[in-house]
Amino acid sequence: MHLVQAKELYRVLALSSEIHDKDIVDHLQGVQKLTEKFMAILKQSKKYKLTEEYVNEIVLCSVLHDIGKSGIPESILYKPGPLSFFERKIMEMHPLIGVDILLKISKEIPNGFVKDWETAINVIRYHHEKWDGTGYPMGLKREQIPLEARIIAIVDVYDALIRKRSYKNSWTTTEAIAYLVDNKGIHFDPYLVEIFIEKVLKDSKKEQNNTVILEFPNEYIISRPSTLKK
Repeated sequence: MHLVQAKELYRVLALSSEIHDKDIVDHLQGVQKLTEKFMAILKQSKKYKLTEEYVNEIVLCSVLHDIGKSGIPESILYKPGPLSFFERKIMEMHPLIGVDILLKISKEIPNGFVKDWETAINVIRYHHEKWDGTGYPMGLKREQIPLEARIIAIVDVYDALIRKRSYKNSWTTTEAIAYLVDNKGIHFDPYLVEIFIEKVLKDSKKEQNNTVILEFPNEYIISRPSTLKK
């Protein structure tokens, strides 16, 4: 399938699953744009030796990462305060719900439109796994987590942090970068985080006149805004 057609297909799939969220369009577009920049840089890296096809697949699949949230009650998705224990458990089901949705939709798409759904499935199922093994839904760690999911995990969290949502205020670029640095080797692949900050964010526009910090200072003294509902 032509790349432009594929991009439109994935966009429609993502929006049709999350249309009840009025803020989702900006987030999905932000994630995809950052992913495209990130993948262009990683493609040049000798560490991964990525093919053009694989790079394009990750960029396309990035918009599908949270389609499973369409199966989560809105009272939980948009709850202003912290989630209860059981609400959190329900929220953590959305990656598996997303895979189920994609597999059902894929059966209705004519053969040849999409060559392989594996990358999309990995992005959806594993983008909430954490480098140290404390993520969900499978508790994978380090390289057990597919590369595409480790990439989207960083981009998704960063873009979500800098956007205002019904349940949180927007973070400044400085605060969001500090969060990535603080969670390097805990939540995120440490090598990929460094590449994302130093190679991707330094070329992005400054967020609301906040200075982007590109170094890795020893300490950040920041009053954190409300917790990200992820």
